[in-house]
Amino acid sequence: MKLEITSRSETDTSNIGAQIGGQLRGGEIILLESDLGGGKTALTRGITLGIGSEDAVSSPTFMISQIYSGRSLQLHHYDLYRLGEMGLMKEELQEVMEDENNVVVIEWPNLVEHSLPENRVIHIKFELRKRDINERLITINYPDKLSYAIDKDVLEDRAW
Repeated sequence: MKLEITSRSETDTSNIGAQIGGQLRGGEIILLESDLGGGKTALTRGITLGIGSEDAVSSPTFMISQIYSGRSLQLHHYDLYRLGEMGLMKEELQEVMEDENNVVVIEWPNLVEHSLPENRVIHIKFELRKRDINERLITINYPDKLSYAIDKDVLEDRAW
């Protein structure tokens, strides 16, 4: 399934993430793809709020991963930008994905996206708009099995 949404600000992007985060049940893998400054961390901030976490979210570029605890789920946030290969991170990621109480968010997923279980992956791509530096087209691709996480009626009806 596919959904396209236009975000006009960082707040919009975070709100879209919060809407998605509020629907997550655990076991989902969310891949975020964009250029630098595209909105990946803003969306993750929203997802984290949506799962009930009050933790401060920042891009884990230099730490590679961060963990945020919500009401009943943990969000494991990975940024693979600086990695040339997965190395030991592959084992850690596999272990984290096995726990159904975890949600996994991966920025710069090119090293792992082809080895993930497709039926658990929500792929979100951000495209910057040339007419407005704050505007992004957000394209969300997901399998039918995960349609509960992407409430099209709510996401399409809002004027983000």
